[in-house]
Amino acid sequence: MAGKRGGNLNWFYLLLTVVVLTGVGLMVYGQVGRGKTRAGKASMAPVNLAAMAEPDLIKAARGVNRGAESARVEVMVFSDYQCPACAYFATNIEPQIVKEFVETGKIRLIAQDFPLGGSHIYGFLAARAARCAEDQGKFWEYHHQLLALQNAWAYSRVPPVETFQSYAVDLGLDAAKFNGCLNSDAHADLVTANYQLGQQAGVTGTPTVFIDGRQSLGPNDWDVLKAEIERALGL
Repeated sequence: MAGKRGGNLNWFYLLLTVVVLTGVGLMVYGQVGRGKTRAGKASMAPVNLAAMAEPDLIKAARGVNRGAESARVEVMVFSDYQCPACAYFATNIEPQIVKEFVETGKIRLIAQDFPLGGSHIYGFLAARAARCAEDQGKFWEYHHQLLALQNAWAYSRVPPVETFQSYAVDLGLDAAKFNGCLNSDAHADLVTANYQLGQQAGVTGTPTVFIDGRQSLGPNDWDVLKAEIERALGL
């Protein structure tokens, strides 16, 4: 099964390789300068990966997996934490995917970062915050917290660093470690690489779902998405 899973994702990494070979580096979307906070400087915008060697860039693009290693099908979801449609997916669609397909060992769910930029000025910071939580083994819990409480921080007039820190405390994370991670450039390269990965896979909006490499026609329509997953499983 490991060979099949590698094959499912090879096209993503091949596309990412093209980015390196053609010299595409700095993402030019929604550049927002680095936001100053009372705790320090939190990286809020993509970084320039043009100078990275090919193997390093490919390695930098990494999703977060949930599900059995032996799962027959992989479902990859590109999300922006400030996107209302992603909040709907996380609170209404994802729980059904997990219950019916992940917990039964049929699929492996993979979360990927795709901060849209533009008016979604805190999407990049939120993606980094989720990765800081991943450092302490709480990615999925923090991921759901960000999306379930999206309206509490998405329209803030200042970078919602303190709100993100409070979520870490709520989830029992080591506050000092989380704060140090968030108020830095930690994981900026990872989130940037994941965004570039999505770009080269044809992602233009969020959520975008790939089922064994095939883009879903209705990620926020449970009946459509369920049928697509069952088709990939041969059910």
